[in-house]
Amino acid sequence: MHQGRRAIDAADDLPLPAWIGHSGMAMRHYQLGHFDAARLELQQAHDLSENTRKNGLGKLDWRDWLCGDVLLREATKLLATPEQPKAPQTR
Repeated sequence: MHQGRRAIDAADDLPLPAWIGHSGMAMRHYQLGHFDAARLELQQAHDLSENTRKNGLGKLDWRDWLCGDVLLREATKLLATPEQPKAPQTR
């Protein structure tokens, strides 16, 4: 998970890498049962997506935009499912 955070931090003022990174982190946090963190990451991804759309997609290649949009949709769909408690670990 640290690699995902480093990728987001390295994005600086580039919205697309951060948008993709936050979407991925949202899904990862959800899988780990960190539901509050997952919702926060999803909100950040959504905000970046909306800001990018408002400011124009002209600087983005359509394939990059599509990748970001698909990941955000998948994260949104995943987080819309009921929260599941972590499964007990077995030995």
